[in-house]
Amino acid sequence: MYDPRSVLDAHILGLCKMREFIPENLFLCIKKIRQTEGRVVCLGIGKSAFILQKISSNFSSIGVASYFLDAIHGVHGELGGLKQSDTILAGSYSGESAELIPVLSFAQEKNIFSILMTAFPLKRLGKIASTTLLLPEIKEAGPLGCVPSTSSLVMLALGDILVSAMERDITLERYQTYHPHGALGFKLSPVTHTMISGNDMPLVSLTAPMTEVLIIMSEKRLGCAGVVNEEGTLLGVISDGDVRRACALFGTITSCFAQDVMQKTPKILPDHAIINDALKLMEFYKITFVFVVDKHEKPLGVIHIHDSWKNIR
Repeated sequence: MYDPRSVLDAHILGLCKMREFIPENLFLCIKKIRQTEGRVVCLGIGKSAFILQKISSNFSSIGVASYFLDAIHGVHGELGGLKQSDTILAGSYSGESAELIPVLSFAQEKNIFSILMTAFPLKRLGKIASTTLLLPEIKEAGPLGCVPSTSSLVMLALGDILVSAMERDITLERYQTYHPHGALGFKLSPVTHTMISGNDMPLVSLTAPMTEVLIIMSEKRLGCAGVVNEEGTLLGVISDGDVRRACALFGTITSCFAQDVMQKTPKILPDHAIINDALKLMEFYKITFVFVVDKHEKPLGVIHIHDSWKNIR
């Protein structure tokens, strides 16, 4: 009977072998990629092509100039795009992908540094490449044991290692500039880009009657209010839940003031925080909003979880 877990077992075994036998020249290759003045040209054919496309995309996502070159397209005119300042990162688990030979030979002739990820460095491709990054010899997953599966996974893992090493060179702010849109771009954007600010903020004074507070909370439609003193410093917050608890405690809140109902330790964020910080804070404390304040703890805006998740989805 077929056991689907056998595929996962094969993958786990392959990754464990990869972990045990990190290539000795890995850091040399990382240094070479880091010093590349041109582009990291990822090269592949067949199933490996998809892996190299993903690696190239990851390089681009962290600001490393990269593109994918299909070996067939390469030998039909696209070799002219290769420059001596480039570095080629090729993948062939078997080391025998004949389609890669003309491209790596061209690179050798033009003195373009090339790195080959392979499990068989003594095959012809390994002899043409400038250097090889050794992959572990593994068994493919599946009944036939020949469909590229685990070999693709370990090649992808090695590519992720290279990308991760380059990722150490950039900041989160710089990474966000490469992802201005979509869920990831939104989560990495500054809170100041999304927060509700100015007259749209629900702010009340310490001595504001709760009848007035309820009107402001209803008008602003955020289910909350920030309570500030005469200097404008945020001293507390009032949520819908606080109102209900106050009603249960006092019976009526018509004679209460904001300072009687507010939570005195509001959760706040600095203006240099990102949306992901706000999401984590709200999730951890199970709250629906958080105020953004300046260095004097004066409110600059408010982030609401409903608007945040709406943008992410």
